[in-house]
Amino acid sequence: MDDVRCSLTDATSNPFEARYIDFVTNGGNKIDRLAVGLNIEKLPIPEKSGYVFDGWYYDINLTNKVIDNDTFKVEEKKETIYNENGCAVVISLTRLYAKWLKVIEKDNILLVGTDENLLDVEQVVEEKIDNIELPKTGDEISKFQAYDVYLLNKSNLKVQPSGIIKLYIKIPKEYDLNKVHVYRVDGDTLISYDTFISGEYALIETDHFSTYVVAEVDNLVSKPEIVEPILLENKDNDVLPTENVVVENPDTGMFAFFVGSFVVIIMVIALIFMYLFSNKFYKI
Repeated sequence: MDDVRCSLTDATSNPFEARYIDFVTNGGNKIDRLAVGLNIEKLPIPEKSGYVFDGWYYDINLTNKVIDNDTFKVEEKKETIYNENGCAVVISLTRLYAKWLKVIEKDNILLVGTDENLLDVEQVVEEKIDNIELPKTGDEISKFQAYDVYLLNKSNLKVQPSGIIKLYIKIPKEYDLNKVHVYRVDGDTLISYDTFISGEYALIETDHFSTYVVAEVDNLVSKPEIVEPILLENKDNDVLPTENVVVENPDTGMFAFFVGSFVVIIMVIALIFMYLFSNKFYKI
């Protein structure tokens, strides 16, 4: 029986070919190999304490990203593996690599950036400012909340990031999200930032920290763009592969193949007998 099995699965004769994805999580939780069809629509999301997941990449240098909502194609990289019977199986294997961004969290502030850009940053400090007179601009600011935001290293000295990072500022619940805008106070100047709405946060990109203001602006020219909320935790790992993805190892995949083939054969034989009996080819 083993000889028959191997004749169907031997890589040198008539191989049973499957497609698999291996996930290199780069310090995140382990994700089992996926056995897939020609494509999948969603990839699982890993977790890593103190970091937010920034996507899967085709290459180890994290330059070629798997684009969301695009059909993911399994690359035709061949590999031969052996099942528990010692039979060779040819598979198409793709490896994907996880990219992470470091997260530093305070009560109303989130910082998100690469390890390199936040290399010297140990913590973020926020101080709410209740009484502040903002520099005059042409913007009609009806409400605002100001924060002194600064970064500390391990020696509790103030530092700046080594590059552009994402700053999330929590929006007061009573604010109209269509009018939310973020500024930075620089002496007698109010510097405006391109502002996005991410869940309950106003999001900007910056490389400098001092006094920031999240405001409601009545004459805002264009409402802020809505982006995906930041995923800080995924305790249940509830972003799962879609229905055309089967989580299995190569051996169980082959077993399912043979069982499925056997069931189909039995059904065909049953249909033939039903046809013969209905036409009275056999006498009972």
